[in-house]
Amino acid sequence: MRLDLAGVRVEGRLVVDDAGGMTVLRKNGAAFRAESAFIQGVEVARRRNWLLGAGRGALIGGLAVAAIDGVLMVGQKENPDGTCTDPYGTPTLCASRDQLASDVAVGALVGAVLGSIWPGHRWERLQTDRIRVSVAPAPGGGVGVLTTVSF
Repeated sequence: MRLDLAGVRVEGRLVVDDAGGMTVLRKNGAAFRAESAFIQGVEVARRRNWLLGAGRGALIGGLAVAAIDGVLMVGQKENPDGTCTDPYGTPTLCASRDQLASDVAVGALVGAVLGSIWPGHRWERLQTDRIRVSVAPAPGGGVGVLTTVSF
């Protein structure tokens, strides 16, 4: 979950939610308490669909490999004896457009696999009507405060 506190965002796992505010446990292990009056927005992380993750991973993997191969091919010169040199005359492996296409396909495949395994998440802002605070008699006497966050 992520809290918006006057432009400052605090991200972590919700551990306490009461009438006074919310306490989130940050990744570094530190607890952060935010009073209700200062919370301007609440966002929750939603896991992406594996298929969307695969598509995004394929796109990123294919573009990354195309960029790397394109940089390697820039200025490449093929000599009459079949060897290749880079712009500085250093011998290098010959790269062709067919090789570029197969490299991009492999990069896209690897990206798709990784993207489907780790699809990532997206942030969804909660509407203010999804956060409710109620006061009721507590079991055993006293007054209890309940905060409900609906997803």
